[in-house]
Amino acid sequence: MRAATLKVHVGGERSISTAEGHGPVNALDSVLRQAIARKYPYLSDMGPLDAGAVAELPGMDRKAVDKAMAELKKDGCIESPRRCFWAPAG
Repeated sequence: MRAATLKVHVGGERSISTAEGHGPVNALDSVLRQAIARKYPYLSDMGPLDAGAVAELPGMDRKAVDKAMAELKKDGCIESPRRCFWAPAG
């Protein structure tokens, strides 16, 4: 088990969270979800998303999201329950 601590501003509010995961990427994913869920609880209930939706939510570049998702898939952190849609692995 690995642990991650995150200090981030979410929706204009400072949040400090700590979480554990099966490796550093999973720990970071867990702590980020925890921090974001406090301000945006509806995000916890979201199903698998395609890269376009992931990029659109925070206004990110689609190519950057595609690259990040390829790395996360290679590391086994996300899986594709159906073609071109992604969800956390496990």
